[in-house]
Amino acid sequence: MNITISLNGTDPKEAFRAGAFWNEFQRECGKCKLCGSTDILPTHRKNKGYDFYEAVCTGCNARYSFGQKKEDQSLFPKRDKGWQKFSMKDDGASGGGNGSEDDSEIPF
Repeated sequence: MNITISLNGTDPKEAFRAGAFWNEFQRECGKCKLCGSTDILPTHRKNKGYDFYEAVCTGCNARYSFGQKKEDQSLFPKRDKGWQKFSMKDDGASGGGNGSEDDSEIPF
């Protein structure tokens, strides 16, 4: 799968920051570290007023989470978690993390 991204900015620095993010996205998430698939989709979901940003592998459903900076709302890869296999636990909470995020009401 190939995705083409157009970068816009009000000045060169803004466009450069956007390009840097997508370069980092490709480096971190261009290939699933669990199954080797290159079919990766950026996803967004909202739960209880919070936004969650992830790269999802269509081959094995593994996920790579991104955090959001408070000062400028930009995204960063959560390298400490890396690629994690998604699984539904008995309580319906999202697996693969530390269990602190309850997104059981979000359909997948």
